Amino acid sequence: MCVLVMMAHLFILQALLALSTALLAESSLVRHTLAHEGRSIIARGHFRLARQRIHGCSDDDGVLLCQALPELGDGVCSSADLHRILATLQHQGWHGDKVQLIRTESPHGWLPVPALQQRNTRLGPPTRAWQTLHSQGLYMLDGFLSETETDSIVAQVQSRQPISSEVTEPVLPTCGFRRSTSWVFFGSQRQEAPLPIDLLARIEGATNVGRDHFESTQVVEYHPGDFFSDHYDTGTCDHIGSKQMDLEELKHVKLRKSLPCDDSTRRQGTLIVYLTDECEGGATYFPKLDVRVKPKKGRAIFFRPTRADGSTDPWMLHSAETMLGGKKFLLQQWITHGTGW
Repeated sequence: MCVLVMMAHLFILQALLALSTALLAESSLVRHTLAHEGRSIIARGHFRLARQRIHGCSDDDGVLLCQALPELGDGVCSSADLHRILATLQHQGWHGDKVQLIRTESPHGWLPVPALQQRNTRLGPPTRAWQTLHSQGLYMLDGFLSETETDSIVAQVQSRQPISSEVTEPVLPTCGFRRSTSWVFFGSQRQEAPLPIDLLARIEGATNVGRDHFESTQVVEYHPGDFFSDHYDTGTCDHIGSKQMDLEELKHVKLRKSLPCDDSTRRQGTLIVYLTDECEGGATYFPKLDVRVKPKKGRAIFFRPTRADGSTDPWMLHSAETMLGGKKFLLQQWITHGTGW
C-alpha cells in the first residue's frame, strides 16, 4: 500500500512539473509575441508618420512651409489640406485649375468682405485714361506698352539669372502656393534694355505716384502648369502704433502674427502689364469681385492692395490661374506707401 501511495505522489509531482514547464513556455511565447507585436505596432506607427512627411516642406507651428514642390512650387498650407490637394493632383487623369483646387480644399482663413464700406473712401482711377473694371477699385489700360516693346522684353529677359523665392510664416491661416519664374530689375536697371528707358516715367504718369515709392520691377514667366493661388499683395495688419485697428473683417479671422498698418513698406498699389497673349488659361482672377482679366500684349491693370490707412483691402484678393498652354510673361510694379526705393 505504501509503495502504491508513493508512486501516486510521484506521478502527481511529475504531472505538476510538466504543467509548470508548459505554462512557463507559453508565458515566454506570449511575452515574445507581445514584444514582437509591439515592435510591429511601433514600426507601423513610424511608417504612418513617415508617409505624412512631404519632401520639401518643414513644419512651423502646425503650418507646412514648402519649397520647390513639383506640382505646386513654393507656399504654405496645413498638413491635412496639403495632403488632400496633392492626392487630387496625383490622381491619374486629373486636369484642372490648381488655383480652384486649392480654393476648394482649403477655403478658410481669408478676410471676409466688410458689409459696410462708407468709412473707406475709394480713390478712383489714378487718371482718366483708365477703364474701370469694378467700382471697388480695379482698372485696366490697353496699350501701356507697344507690341515691339513687349516682344523685346520677352526675347531678352531669359538670358538673365532668375531669382529664387523665400517662404516665410504666413500672417493668415490660409493655404497658398506659387509656381513661376521671376527676374528682378533694381535701380538704374529699370531704365536700361530690355526695359524701355522711360518705363519709370510712364508708370509715374499712369499711377500718379512718384518713382521713389516704387519697389524693384519684376518680369514674371508662367509655363504650362504654373500658377499663383489666391493672395493679397501685402500682409494683413491689425494695429497702428499701440492702437488696435477696429476692422470688421478682423473680427472673424485669427492672425498668426501682428503687423503694423503704418509700416512704410506696405503696398499702396499694384501695376501689372501683360507681355504676351498667346496662352490658354493664365487669367488674373479676383474672386471677391468675380472679375477675370485675360492677358493681352501691352495691357495694364492697376489696383490698390491696401486702403489709405494701410489696412489690407479684402476685395483685392486675386490669383493667376493655371497656365494650360502657350506662354505667359508679365511685368509687375509694386508701389509702397513709404519712399526710399
